[in-house]
Amino acid sequence: MRILIYCHRIGFRTTNFIHNEIAYLDQRHEVKVLFHHESTENHYDFKNTVQVPHYEHPLLGSFKRVSSKIGLNLNSFETGLRREMETFKPDIFHIHFGNIAVRVLDYFTETNIPVLISFHGHDASRSLRDESYVSGLQKVFDRPNVFPIFVSNFMRQNVVNSGLTFNEANILYYGTDLSKFQREKRDHRKAPYVFLQVSSFVEKKGHAYTLEAFELLLRDRPEMEIKLILAGGGKLLNEMKRLAVEFGIADHVEFPGWVDTDQAKSLMERAHAFVHHSIVAADGDMEGIPNALMEAMAMELPVLSSVHSGIPELVESGKHGFLVKEKDVTSYAKKMREILHWNYLPENRERVLTHFEKEKHGQKLELIYKKYI
Repeated sequence: MRILIYCHRIGFRTTNFIHNEIAYLDQRHEVKVLFHHESTENHYDFKNTVQVPHYEHPLLGSFKRVSSKIGLNLNSFETGLRREMETFKPDIFHIHFGNIAVRVLDYFTETNIPVLISFHGHDASRSLRDESYVSGLQKVFDRPNVFPIFVSNFMRQNVVNSGLTFNEANILYYGTDLSKFQREKRDHRKAPYVFLQVSSFVEKKGHAYTLEAFELLLRDRPEMEIKLILAGGGKLLNEMKRLAVEFGIADHVEFPGWVDTDQAKSLMERAHAFVHHSIVAADGDMEGIPNALMEAMAMELPVLSSVHSGIPELVESGKHGFLVKEKDVTSYAKKMREILHWNYLPENRERVLTHFEKEKHGQKLELIYKKYI
């Protein structure tokens, strides 16, 4: 297959889930990746990438299209996209994130090429509060060649609940590279007992509630050696450091900063349990299903998380760890106490292998593509 992919940003550590998908396709098909923003935070080695001009505001874009009809040659996103379509001749056009697709498809109106749109999180939650986005998305969904892909059943239902209708929807869970996340050490009883979270420091990741629950745990178990490691970076990092001091637990909390895949795996080797108390942010932003939870489960760690978005589609509470209601700090601290007595869980790795493994994710995506060609 000839697959044209548009992902607005590449090389960013926060879009590793897209890189994994493209890497799988790139080894098996003719793939071209169009992007605008590039970073060196996260290594990628795709064979065929093209940086295109930024798409313009719809009104400016309309002006440029009119201008091109009267002979003005303007170097715009539209001309770059048209050039790539004509030279690459894709069988499939795959766009990541719904809000990006609304803008990109303003410049691509053909109906002879199937268009797949992957919805990952904010584009099926926070963005749905924007009436202009919902209106634009419905116009996109009304096209006969456009088909959505959702990362969870919850996200699909969230879009339905907003009043949007669409052609056949596809559910495609993220895929984890099990070869990079495989437990080597089994020293569960080694002190200190370590709770770990690996994520960016943004509101929906729920760090504040983890710190508050951890303070309750330390107060209840003063005799135990317990540590909390919060790895990652982002705009709320300093605020969480301040909270750790305010709660009087700073000596028990580590903030190692951003970590790469190898470093994350090393931290998971040290950890006894993984925490990720996702919440709906004030602006409505939500998770899809956090990749870090899958990686931790692949490392056989019991997980502590929340009943949020698609997380219950990954984690069965009481079997793979525990899920609590969002912001329920008392229950969260109680489950922290309970999980102190758990060991590694090979069944967690089996869960990821069966439903959330990278190769199987790629194979399912190929079947989705073939369905529409």
